[in-house]
Amino acid sequence: MAVKKITLYAFFICTVSLFAGRWILGLFGLTIPVIQLAGGIMICKMGWEFLSSDKKPDEPDASGDENDKTLNYEHIQDKLFYPITFPVTTGAGTISVLFTLSAHSATTNTTTYFINITAILLAIIIICILIYIFYLNTKNIINYLGSNGEKIVNRITAFLIFCVGLQIAISGITTLVKG
Repeated sequence: MAVKKITLYAFFICTVSLFAGRWILGLFGLTIPVIQLAGGIMICKMGWEFLSSDKKPDEPDASGDENDKTLNYEHIQDKLFYPITFPVTTGAGTISVLFTLSAHSATTNTTTYFINITAILLAIIIICILIYIFYLNTKNIINYLGSNGEKIVNRITAFLIFCVGLQIAISGITTLVKG
């Protein structure tokens, strides 16, 4: 149930960002390079925090009774949208990319616009399917990787997140300097 909600929330965030992106940019007078720079900085921050974090996850309490499990489930339910879906699953980077794609698509003719929007929506659906599959199988994946494998994958992923954020920020800076 929780995985379905996270996936649905992610789909809604992405879809609203795609269709409302260009209007939100116009409403606040923001340009695509500024969104790229801000989104890139946020992604870099998140990647850096993951890279520099040595915090070990809290160990679950094995002595908990059924009431504790109910409280934990309710506690998790309260966090499905924030922070699990936003900003962890779909955050500033996703939104800035969708705002950018939305604004670029709006500058084309009607046929190209509908082709672009359809392709982006298809990509959003595929990404949401992957979110569902990976979140549903998280425990199995972690068990397969083991403790050291999990740490390695987390560090590599954090580094890649940092690099993606840096690339988006540099693209924004380059466009701002040229323009």
